Amino acid sequence: MVRRVKTPFSYSAAVAAGDYVFIGLHRGFGESFTQQIHDTFTNLTKTLQQCDTLLDQVVKMNVYLKNIADLPYDDRWSSV
Repeated sequence: MVRRVKTPFSYSAAVAAGDYVFIGLHRGFGESFTQQIHDTFTNLTKTLQQCDTLLDQVVKMNVYLKNIADLPYDDRWSSV
């Protein structure tokens, strides 16, 4: 069975197929990188809950940075 977590846009936030969950675009909003990453993980966690799974089950994640200077902050979120 395939289940989709819909968005108001043309893509799904997630597609669950069997034991697998494929996550679509999740971005955060805020004035700073820290606010944006917190918002991203909050939204990602909500989507995963709708698929009956948790963040600690994520196998791979890509993070795209606009400003390379934000790279050191990435290590702070490895345990989120």
